[in-house]
Amino acid sequence: MKQWYIRIPEDGKVHGPYDTESDASDDAYRMKGLDAEIFSKGEPAMVCKITHGYVNQKFEGGVCVEQSFTAGDPVEFEDEDSNPLLDRDAIESLPTLYHTFDMIQPGRL
Repeated sequence: MKQWYIRIPEDGKVHGPYDTESDASDDAYRMKGLDAEIFSKGEPAMVCKITHGYVNQKFEGGVCVEQSFTAGDPVEFEDEDSNPLLDRDAIESLPTLYHTFDMIQPGRL
């Protein structure tokens, strides 16, 4: 289901969701006149999953010999336009999104 949101350019705050573009437009005009940006979100075709964590690197004689990524929390999601996915229900309805964090080892670069 597509939902509509309002972004206020001055402070970047996002308001919504609204069920129709008309509802979002009416509220945007009341809040900021024509300066508000109205955008929609539904189930995005492309999702960017951002996992925070850290990289472990081992060095011998000043040369990196091994590296690995350790994933942590939180995980964030963005759509194809780099807008954060704000609707928790929409995020939870996504299929399980997992791919290994294997890194190219130094000897293979």
